[in-house]
This record gives sequence, C-alpha cells and structure tokens, in this order.
Amino acid sequence: MYQNQITASSDTWWLPKTPLKNDLAIMDAFILGKKRLQGTPSNFTDTMMNNANSVRLYLRCTFLSDIVGPDKCSIAPWATAGGPPLLGSESYPAQTPPTDRMLQHWNQLLRSCFLTSTNLIANPPTITPSPQMSPPPTTFTQYLLTNEHELSIMGPGVLNKDDIAESFANRLRSGLTIKAFGDGTVKDGIGAHGWHIRPDLDLTHGLLSIESAAQTDGHQDTISSLRTESAAVLAALYLIRAICTFYDIKKSPSYIQYHLDNKEALRRLNNTDDATFFDTANPITTDYDIWAAIRDATSSTPGIHFGTHVKGHQDEHNPIESLSPEAQMNIRMDKIAGDCRIAHPSPLPAKAHLGNQVSLTLNGHIVTTKFTFNYVLPSQHHPFRTTSSGKRTGMTTFSS
Repeated sequence: MYQNQITASSDTWWLPKTPLKNDLAIMDAFILGKKRLQGTPSNFTDTMMNNANSVRLYLRCTFLSDIVGPDKCSIAPWATAGGPPLLGSESYPAQTPPTDRMLQHWNQLLRSCFLTSTNLIANPPTITPSPQMSPPPTTFTQYLLTNEHELSIMGPGVLNKDDIAESFANRLRSGLTIKAFGDGTVKDGIGAHGWHIRPDLDLTHGLLSIESAAQTDGHQDTISSLRTESAAVLAALYLIRAICTFYDIKKSPSYIQYHLDNKEALRRLNNTDDATFFDTANPITTDYDIWAAIRDATSSTPGIHFGTHVKGHQDEHNPIESLSPEAQMNIRMDKIAGDCRIAHPSPLPAKAHLGNQVSLTLNGHIVTTKFTFNYVLPSQHHPFRTTSSGKRTGMTTFSS
C-alpha cells in the first residue's frame, strides 16, 4: 500500500484503544521505519515486513506495550524469542510458530524502530493523564464546531444562526415542510457547492433561512457537476441532522424537499433505499463516497426526504423576476457556488466522508466499496499498473 500511495480510512477502525502515551501500534511503527529508511542499505524489504507481521500475529500482540518487559523499558524476552503467544480477548488469524528467519526479521525491525544502542526502548509507553473533559456545547453553533468534517461540507454560513436553527427544529417537531435548494460548479478542476434551506417558497422574506457555500473536495481530473451538486444535498442533510441531534428530535413527519437541476443527483437521492441501484454502480467513476454519505445521512436524519427537478440557467433567456421561485433560487445557488469556487484558487483533494465505514484512496480517488474490483480496474492501465497478493499473514502486499 505504501509503495503505490494507497491509503485507507475508516470511521469504525478495528485497532483497539490504548490508554498509554507513546504506545505505537507495532506495524504502524514498522511502516514509519520503512519510509524513514527507504533508499538506504538498512531499508525494510517486503519480505522482512511480512515475516515480522507473521511473528506479531503469532504472538497475538498489537501495541508496543504488549511486548514491554517487567522493567517497562525493554522488550520482554519472550517477545524476542518468539513465544509463547499472549492470551487475550482479541481475535488474530491462526499462525504457525515462526521460523528462525522470521524471528531474525522481527527482532531486526524491533531494534530499528523502538530500541536505543543500549537495547532500551527510546520512548517507553507511560500512563496518560486523564484528559480534562470539555463541557458539552450549550449553543447550536458550539455544537456545529465540534464536527469539523461536517462543518467543512456545510460551510461557514451555518454558524451563529442559533435562533433560526431553533425555528427549524420547531417546524420539524410540528411536521411542517422544509425546502432545500442546491447547485454546484466546476472549472479547471476546482469545484464548489451552494445550498439553502427555508420553510416555503415565499421569496419576499428571507428571515427564516440558512444559506451557505463551500469548496467541494474531489480529484482535480475527475471532479464533476454531479459531485458538487451531490455535495450541496449532503450539506443540507448534515445541517438538518445536526438540528435534530442538538434539539433532540428523534422522529419527524416533515417533508424535506430538495430542488436541484442535476437529474442524476436527484435519482440517487430518491433511491437511497434501493440497495440494488447502489450496489450495481461503478464506485470509482460515480462519486460513490458522497453518494454513500448521502445514503447514511438520509437514514439517520428524521423526516421524509425527496428531490424535485428544476431546470437550470433559466435566466439565460428570461428575466429573473418572471421565473418561478424554484428557478430563482436555483440561479442564486449557482451564483453563490460560483463565487465560492472563485474564492478558492486551488483544488481540494478528495477526502474520506463520514458514513463510509472504510475507504481507500487510489491515485487520489476515493473508493468506499468493491475494493477488489476498483483495485484491479486501474491496475490494468498505466501508470497504476500493479498486482496484489493476499497472504495468510493478515497483511496484503502490493508490488509494482
């Protein structure tokens, strides 16, 4: 994965927690050591990494603290000797006892990554002081600031709108309709989205509305209007979900209607419950990550969510004042998205979106499902021509 610049992200990471300071995961330390020593005579080869990982799995250890000796500053003799394995509640793949060659590589990597010249641990794990608990947020704006990821999708326009957010909460409790509008724009590999929620289509007042815009993340070579307009839907969803969470709204009969000019984005929004439709798509070419995040958000946000199409750019041939309120709002969303894009001169790389339990980054593209398919597909084409082989060591290796 390191050789081919593949990264993995997960909201539900399988690594157990450690209460200790300086307590590195052993394989993480080995990977950092491989990067540090790359191009030197001491470089860790793939065989060394695989052998060391086989020993680790046989010993059933994950963190440095698992193999620290009683003196708390050296590696336990049983760990360097290759056994016996630890007993614990964690599940590990079945492993045969390590060979002498495996143990040689295991101890070589341990010395390089953890030990000083005197065979003592350079930074031994220590008890971490209990952190001071932050007080819970008392305002809606404070609550939004606790989730940096979702705020980056929504944009700064949602902050300091606590009274308006509470009014929307009352509408959701009462089952009243909420209107959402969104649009997106892309130029020169830079995308942005604008969005707006309000209680009705009476555009003569704008007091009870929240409007914002943000740069859309995505690979500069493939980002499209579909991605930016889907991001507008996701931003509105995140705000409504945040309102429901902060104001403790578990259920709502409200209709939340999204007005968009992108029919594919609407088709996805209106088919979030159709697993067949979702599973048969090609994840690497259809902005699967934002689509998956929308599916997750609609399933966890009270209300009845559906989309309605509005024709875009109607002001090209008609005076704005002669257009329907939906068309006027669409034109406004196009403008604020465009202004936001101009304000950001550089592309925003694709990032892992919440709601995707695991995601891979392949050459800057986010993939959230069908990993084997999406790894094999680019591997057939230059410049990402690689092969993969899974081993019973709990670690997959990639070679060019």
